[in-house]
Amino acid sequence: MFSIFSKAANIVKSLVTMRLLLGLIEPIRDLVKTYETPGLPGANKKQSVMSLIKIAIVTGEGAFNIDLPDDLILRFASDSIDAIVDAENLAGRFKHSTTSGTTSTPATGTTTGAN
Repeated sequence: MFSIFSKAANIVKSLVTMRLLLGLIEPIRDLVKTYETPGLPGANKKQSVMSLIKIAIVTGEGAFNIDLPDDLILRFASDSIDAIVDAENLAGRFKHSTTSGTTSTPATGTTTGAN
């Protein structure tokens, strides 16, 4: 009998975890777009977003009873950032700086003067 309740509790916990993580996608997307500036290395922009997420985790743990491992949240955030940037690049919404000081739009391949 306990095994049925234990399995049900694990399912509920998994669903709650997924809901919490999925709820982070939009705020992460907003942060990614905030830090999107052509000319800055992607790794630096990602590090800035991850730093803010780490601050949010520390604050959230103190203010709320969040029962998710930090490494799970950070891994999800990192993978989400990569997926969001890939999607934005594919759609041509993010521009890339080249070594010649011009920017290119990946989806169209167009090039413009330096920003």
